[in-house]
This record gives sequence, C-alpha cells and structure tokens, in this order.
Amino acid sequence: MSPKREGFKGQDLLVLPEEIKQEMAENSLTRQLYITNIGYFPLAEEHLVIRDGFIPQHILIYCVGGEGWCEIAGVRHIIREDNFLVIPANTAHKYGSSVEGWSLYWVHFRGSSSGMIAEAMCKGKYGEGIIFSKHRETLELIRKMIDDLNRGMTIDSCSLNSMRLWHFLGDVIYFQNSEIDEPENIIEKAISMMIVRVEEVFSLEEMSEALKLSPPYFCRLFKNKTGHSPVDYFIRLKIQRACNYLNFTNMKIKDICEEIGYSDPYYFSRSFKKVMGQSPAQYRKNPQW
Repeated sequence: MSPKREGFKGQDLLVLPEEIKQEMAENSLTRQLYITNIGYFPLAEEHLVIRDGFIPQHILIYCVGGEGWCEIAGVRHIIREDNFLVIPANTAHKYGSSVEGWSLYWVHFRGSSSGMIAEAMCKGKYGEGIIFSKHRETLELIRKMIDDLNRGMTIDSCSLNSMRLWHFLGDVIYFQNSEIDEPENIIEKAISMMIVRVEEVFSLEEMSEALKLSPPYFCRLFKNKTGHSPVDYFIRLKIQRACNYLNFTNMKIKDICEEIGYSDPYYFSRSFKKVMGQSPAQYRKNPQW
C-alpha cells in the first residue's frame, strides 16, 4: 500500500473558501493573522505529504500521539508525541507518519504578522520537533475552532476563529518545554502558591523551601520567566486583590490592608501607589468600571 495524503477515519479537514480568505486579508481586524486551513487526523497511518512547490501560508503541526517526521532542505527531523513543528511559507518540505502512525492537529495561517509569529514559535528551528505537553485548555481551544468551522464557514465564523488563533499560537509560544520538571512548571506552581496565600505573609525563603530551590536560583528562574522578582510579583497579586476590595466592598482601607497581610497601612499605601499610580483612597474615589 502506498503512503497517502488524507482520508483517515474520524478526520477533520477544513479549507476556507478563497473569497473568505481574501476578505480576511483585507479586513483590518483579521489581516494580521488568519486561518486558511485547519484540521485533525486521528491515528493517521501511512500519512505522507510532499510539497515541492511553494505555498504562501505557514504551517503548524501538533503531534498528540504516535510519531512522525519532517524534512526541510534535505534534513529530516523526528517528531514525537507532544511535539509541534513549524514550516515557513514558501518552503519546499515533506512530512509523514512512522509505520505505527501519528495523531495530529494542524493549522495553516497567513497575515502580515504571520511570519513574525512563526519565527517566535520555533525560534527559527523550522521543521524540528519542539516539546509542547498537552495543555487541556489549548487542546480544547483548537478543538473548538474546528468544531465551530464544521458548523459552517461564514465570514463571521472564520473571522472569530482567526482571532482565537492568536490565543492558540500564543499558548504555543509561551508554554513550550513544559514537562513536569521544567522551569516553566516550577514558576506556574510558585504562582499558584502565591494566589492561594495572597492574604498571608509569604516570604521568599518560604516560597523557595516549598519548591525545594535555593532563593537565588528561584529568583533567577522566576524573573527570567515573568520579568519580576517573586516578592514583587506577590506584592502585585496582593494589590490586585486590594483593588477588588476597593471596587466591590465598603471595607475600610485599614481593614483591607490587614486582610491582605499588611501590618503597616503606610507601607501598604506606598506599595499600592507604586503599582497603581495612585493611593488606595484616590483609586476608590475614581470608579474603575
């Protein structure tokens, strides 16, 4: 049996109409990034795609099961489960499944920002497998995009799902390499702990000990990921909580201060102003909705 391009049980393969793609390319809301094709192949065996001619869209393939390969410029890369790969526009390429097959989501996209986004996703390592563990929300998002378009490809549905594509590709850019022991997962765990304890005093030493890291190493990891030190980030979460109390309750500022773990109202006020640009009293006087 010869390898095949398509025709897999349970597949979704959606190609947007040319007139809709043209309209999205001209619309100021969608022209930066829009879908041209999208789909899902469950356990695609003997899958093979060869494109010697150039195509004008970028391609993202996300392997969620099995194994395959991709070849660009004569170099073949193995693509494993929980890997994604990016193929740039106007580039000859080949890709296919292993003997056992693979399961994959894929999307083709264009737009004035598409090249920049493709580059950001893979940092120029086109055709290579890059780790992207299964994020439930990310998988639900691409599944929703496919299901919506299966209900009818109107200009509205195609535009809506092209805007969802920003969210999906953003997840791919910012949640890469998130295996259980990766730094990104450590930072997510730290932020979750901060949120749970946002109304308490939670020192850098306590955070580091809970994560079984030295404070300097934890600080370096956290700042590299978020742009803030752990202490500064925790303060910002506290101020965010204080804003909710100021917006939605009649609590006295002194009581809010105590509620979020500040013993010194003046220090709280200085921290609040540093983050929000105004004192808690000024913030309350100016409705935020």
